[in-house]
Amino acid sequence: MKMLFDKYYAALVVHAERFLGDRARAEDVVQEFYIRLWREEYLERVAVHALPSYLHAGVRNACYTARVKRDVLRDAVDLEQVEIPVGAFESVNDERAESVRKAIERLPERTRLVVQGVMVDGQSYKEVAAELSVSVNTVKYLLKEGVRKLRAGVANGAREVFLFLFGRKRR
Repeated sequence: MKMLFDKYYAALVVHAERFLGDRARAEDVVQEFYIRLWREEYLERVAVHALPSYLHAGVRNACYTARVKRDVLRDAVDLEQVEIPVGAFESVNDERAESVRKAIERLPERTRLVVQGVMVDGQSYKEVAAELSVSVNTVKYLLKEGVRKLRAGVANGAREVFLFLFGRKRR
C-alpha cells in the first residue's frame, strides 16, 4: 500500500483537482480513496496491469461523489437579508446570551475554535483552515457539527440570541 501511495498519490491528486478545482479538497478525496482501498481490500480483485486505470477511475468516481454531496453550509441564508421584528430582540438578555457562550465553551476544542473563528470573528473558511492547519472541508464539517450541537444545547428561549449573536455573513 505504501508503494502505491508513493507512486500514484501525486498524480491522483492532480487528477482529482481537475474535477474539483480545489487542491485541498482533491487531497482529501484521494486520501479517503486510499483509506477505502486499504480497509475494503479492493485491490485483491484488480489485475496488476489494470492498476493505474483502476486508481484513476476510482478517484474520478470519488470526485463525482464529492461534488454531489450536499454541503449544508453552501446554501446557508445570509442573515443580514432576513427581516426579524425588533420585538424579537427585546427579550435578548445577558442570561440568554451567556447560555449561548457557555454552550460554545462546551464544544470540543477544534469545533469551538472553528465556530469562534467563522461565526464570532467573521473569518473565512480558508483563514480558519490555515490557522488550524486543516483543510477547508474539515472546517466546514466542524462548523456544521458545532452548529448542530449548539442548536441542541441551547435552550429554546436562547435561540433568538443565537441568531442575534451570530448573524454575520459566513464565508
